[in-house]
Amino acid sequence: AGESRLAVAGGIAFIAGNAILLAITVRLLRHALGARRRVFTVIYGMALACVLGGATIATLFLSGTAAVAVAWPTLRAAHAWLNLFGFVGLVLAATLIHLLPTVAGARIDQGRIAMGSVAALTAGPAIVAIGFIVVAPALTGLGGCLVIAGALGLGGHAIRDLRRRAAWTGDHAWHRSATVGLAA
Repeated sequence: AGESRLAVAGGIAFIAGNAILLAITVRLLRHALGARRRVFTVIYGMALACVLGGATIATLFLSGTAAVAVAWPTLRAAHAWLNLFGFVGLVLAATLIHLLPTVAGARIDQGRIAMGSVAALTAGPAIVAIGFIVVAPALTGLGGCLVIAGALGLGGHAIRDLRRRAAWTGDHAWHRSATVGLAA
């Protein structure tokens, strides 16, 4: 029982910390200079919203909430999709769109491919999670297809960035290592 209470307390602390971080992110959005910063702030905000949803589901389960315990087999999948593809996927996508071209020496391009990919990667996990929660396989399939399409688009965007990279005049090994690591 003590372990369970500790886990619930940890879940609540995690949710509270991420809620504060989301509030800070939203505040930054209001003060962001330029469209590029706003887009990345929105992406990171959506990633935080996903982790808040996933963490809430898990914390409710750990707390022994009856409805969540009964529905845990499907809610567990929603929890995983929100955390893995929603949070981690969006953080990686935003980082790839912003940091890869910076390290590679290409222009940061927020064209249709990048923004379409991010839109699909944002909507997909939420749609999958809703599909699991309401037990609608068509929604889970649609959301999964959106995630796949977003990932493929993001891969194409990364390839384009790599093709447009600069010829660095110094520290070639670092740029090559960082670029390969980001692209991977």
